[in-house]
Amino acid sequence: MYDAQDRPLEGVRLEGGALVRDASSLPLESGGGADLQAEQWTGVKLRGVFDRCTRDETMEFPISARIVATTMHPDLPGVWEYRVEVQDPRLSEPGMEPVFVSLCKDDEPALVVPGTWDEKGVHTTGNGLFSFACPDTAAAKCADPWNYHPGYAEQNPTILALYDACIRMSTADYCGDGVSATEPGTPIDVWDSARIEEPCSQEGQHFEAAWTREGAVCMHHPRWPKLLRQECRAKIRRCDSPEEAQKLVSPGTPLIFNSSAVRSSGRNNVREGTVRAWEEPAGRKGRGEE
Repeated sequence: MYDAQDRPLEGVRLEGGALVRDASSLPLESGGGADLQAEQWTGVKLRGVFDRCTRDETMEFPISARIVATTMHPDLPGVWEYRVEVQDPRLSEPGMEPVFVSLCKDDEPALVVPGTWDEKGVHTTGNGLFSFACPDTAAAKCADPWNYHPGYAEQNPTILALYDACIRMSTADYCGDGVSATEPGTPIDVWDSARIEEPCSQEGQHFEAAWTREGAVCMHHPRWPKLLRQECRAKIRRCDSPEEAQKLVSPGTPLIFNSSAVRSSGRNNVREGTVRAWEEPAGRKGRGEE
């Protein structure tokens, strides 16, 4: 991260759901004083690397980005949203001003969540890295509108485990190996053993599965049977209720549950191979859809 004069910003960290900068760091010439908080992030530049974030999973290339607006989240205390633009090298000509495009669809703001995901969908935190999660991603939807924002993990230690389990559930990554078996916009209902979310009766839906950060603990049915690989399905135990699922894990293990209808599929809109928690194509269409 860099300020308006291209000086590196030291002491940056993610605190709850907001980017902050230590007050002991050098002051910024661009204003905002030494303690960079909340709306003062507008204009900050970012440099990084796109790594396995494209259809060509071997592609890595440097990127330049910038925060162009920040807003306080309307429903989540202490959480901020960041509108980010990324330089598009395809539109930027030598000798001309660089061209920036919105990171998220429809110029929507992104949430900031701790850590990164690997090609198997394993979420790693505590490494000082963070991710921008656009609203149409599993990483964002599990934070809001589902209420498992990992920024609240300090107040509730079960949140991070539920957040990771929610991403496996949202992407229908039954075997926890990074392979998704769902379609965008599939209606589901979500709740959990910690009662952060409560079940909501949905006509035509039935208990589907129980989830941890490793994938499905057990399953009654897949939401899209034709999309679930047989070798994965053979590994998952059968259960018919959350109560049965809870007996299969150690006492106190937090679980995500979901219900869905059994559906047939004519085509698969979800790319095979890797869970893209930060770019899952399903739209944010409300609490009852993934």
